[in-house]
Amino acid sequence: TENSKFEYTSTNDARVDLMAATATNFGGFTIPNGDYKEIEVKIKLDKKGGEPALQLDGQFDNGVVNVPVTLIIDENIELKSEVKDVTITSDMDFTAATQLDLSALMDGITTQMLMSVTLTDGRLIISDDTNKAIYWVIVKNLRDKRHHCDWWKRKK
Repeated sequence: TENSKFEYTSTNDARVDLMAATATNFGGFTIPNGDYKEIEVKIKLDKKGGEPALQLDGQFDNGVVNVPVTLIIDENIELKSEVKDVTITSDMDFTAATQLDLSALMDGITTQMLMSVTLTDGRLIISDDTNKAIYWVIVKNLRDKRHHCDWWKRKK
């Protein structure tokens, strides 16, 4: 509603698998009925013990060579997404899903940066310790970009 602000917090200690067939649930909450100009969803990824805040494994293929890649983020990261002009009613259930655009993480990484990487046992490791220039570009992209949020509603 106009000039209203509500905050809900939920904690999930489970490991998040971005490639899993089902989404990770970060908790449920009730938003009061009304018309909202904007609803913002924030997900905080924190390092826990020896586990990184975020780790992604994949492949880098430049058309000539295919190299396994591991991205290890040890920084605390807050992912933000939002949806505009939402009407909440008591006869609807809403689900919000934040999508992380993996290609957007690479914005600002040049071919020269990729050609000068250090491989560890044939693997491209991107972390605060290895290939730092690429690491900090990705961390900045994670922090600065608005991530896409989809809302689904269904009748109760």
